[in-house]
Amino acid sequence: MDKLKIKISEQAYNKILNILKNDDQFDCVKFSMESSCCNPKVGIYLDDLNNISNEDKKDTIEDLNIIYPKALTEKVKEVQLVYRNSGFMIKSIPLKESTGCSGKSGSNSGCSGCSSKGSGCSGCHH
Repeated sequence: MDKLKIKISEQAYNKILNILKNDDQFDCVKFSMESSCCNPKVGIYLDDLNNISNEDKKDTIEDLNIIYPKALTEKVKEVQLVYRNSGFMIKSIPLKESTGCSGKSGSNSGCSGCSSKGSGCSGCHH
């Protein structure tokens, strides 16, 4: 996949633009890819377009510049960003359905590698 599909809610879009407008150190957001036991996790942080590397791609949604690693497009087909309850929430839709940490498919497969909150592995299966 060449390009990441990015969906951003209007509230998240406006909130990010407002943050960037009031901070002269940053002019874009960057998605990062973090290892996870099952599906790739996507993180978000503020960045500067001058920090873009050859390993990054740049995208624009209206007035918002977004950077993400090219490797993200090998694992994730879509990123959804919303703003709720005074915070940003990000969801990544993987290119392929996870087979679970133990190699078995299904929501009841073992996930011993996860850092879970409470019982089970809430982040493994979507």
